[in-house]
Amino acid sequence: MKIDQQQHEFLARRRRLVKLWRYVGPLMLLVIVGLVWFLTTSTPLMINPFEIISRLESGAVDQPTLEMMAVLLPVTFILVCFLLAVFVALMYMAFSNEKKYLEILEANQCEQ
Repeated sequence: MKIDQQQHEFLARRRRLVKLWRYVGPLMLLVIVGLVWFLTTSTPLMINPFEIISRLESGAVDQPTLEMMAVLLPVTFILVCFLLAVFVALMYMAFSNEKKYLEILEANQCEQ
């Protein structure tokens, strides 16, 4: 099967995308870890349920307004961070498959 110029350009773009993911993927994971670290150190009420519970027990937080937030906000944020990490892992798998497909195409071209 002969590949025309447009298909060569498409494959070149896909190769660049696969190579770029090698840098973008770890950067995305680093940003997620940095966000979790930043929120843990600067605003622990956004991510640490134990901090919220201790502040509620000491009376430092308005009880009626924040009781629901005290339980739901950290759990929700942890879930969002988990989903982001799963998304990045799925992207790694997708780009791994893409790389395999490109290698198969290149091997096919060399045989012809």
